[in-house]
Amino acid sequence: MVHVVVEGEGTMSIDGKDYDLKPGEIVVSPCWSERIIAAQSDLLLFSFSDKATQEKLSLWREHLS
Repeated sequence: MVHVVVEGEGTMSIDGKDYDLKPGEIVVSPCWSERIIAAQSDLLLFSFSDKATQEKLSLWREHLS
């Protein structure tokens, strides 16, 4: 998963490790990782993945809690 911060600020926790989010930041995480997003102000993220490609290649993993 690729996440791009368009506006606002906050924190993204990926498998327990925190990353600051500010405009222009790019955060990349495995699709199966746990992501927790906490906004400090109005936060606009653009997120995308290559899930469709991974599914076609039988590479997609997902953990449902």
